[in-house]
Amino acid sequence: MQNEKVNFIDPYLPFDQYLDINAISASHLREYNYSPRAYYDRFVTKKVIKPTTTAMQEGQMIHHFVLENHTFFEHYNLLDESKKILTTLEALKAECKKLGIKVSGSKETLMQRLLDKDETYIDCFPSKSAKPTIDSVKLDQLQQIRAEIFLNSNAEEIILSGKPEVSCITDSKNFSELPWKCRLDLLSEQMGLIFELKTVDDIKNKVSLGYKILDMSYDIQAAHNIDVFKKITGERLNFLFIVAQRVYPFKVATVKVTRSDFDIALQKRNHLLKKLSRSFQEEYWPSFSHKQITLNLYN
Repeated sequence: MQNEKVNFIDPYLPFDQYLDINAISASHLREYNYSPRAYYDRFVTKKVIKPTTTAMQEGQMIHHFVLENHTFFEHYNLLDESKKILTTLEALKAECKKLGIKVSGSKETLMQRLLDKDETYIDCFPSKSAKPTIDSVKLDQLQQIRAEIFLNSNAEEIILSGKPEVSCITDSKNFSELPWKCRLDLLSEQMGLIFELKTVDDIKNKVSLGYKILDMSYDIQAAHNIDVFKKITGERLNFLFIVAQRVYPFKVATVKVTRSDFDIALQKRNHLLKKLSRSFQEEYWPSFSHKQITLNLYN
């Protein structure tokens, strides 16, 4: 997709169209910081596609349930637990035999014969569904996470008043070869706030939470998103992270990005943009630094 317009905010742009826009996002910078070669292969030549992990799928599910709850079941199926789940060849043969259907063939063949007989058998084959399927246990976990998030200060008001999945594109090319973009989890202009929901495996304490934010470059994402929005509107919004633990006891932490944190993170973001620009100019994409490294392990 070509950048047909610049300096715009769009709460309705489909995600695949956003991804097609040739501009630099925080995830691009995170990948470049991890490895210039990985950035080049993913975003320039596009010969490498990053696989979707279980953690990513869980995170997407939680995002959808918390931030766009009213459309959740347009994208996910709830397992009908009154129906038998038929996954083994033996179970499929037994079901076919019971209905007087031919029992020879592969699992796929037997599934299709049952569906031809009665299309409601789709509920017995979660793997055949066009949408991901969740069971009542997973639904209960999602409900617990959403309830914990809504207990946090102003979270319910922010989520219910904000616009989810807002795309922002600016033609600013400071320190870079390309324009900038970001996708805001939630934008609440009414409250002057950008809201980002992150999911993690564990929240031990404040120190581990801070390390997680720095390790995952969430600070750079906050600075980048604030700056992109400011470049378009001239307005500097506050930034709030809600960090939710994916597993029991579903801890939730609210983290506000302070002005001093933003200033430091913005410097880090600009430094990465400059390094990325040099890589484009020099066509230099090492997998890791080729310079000798000194580690002060015990300081």
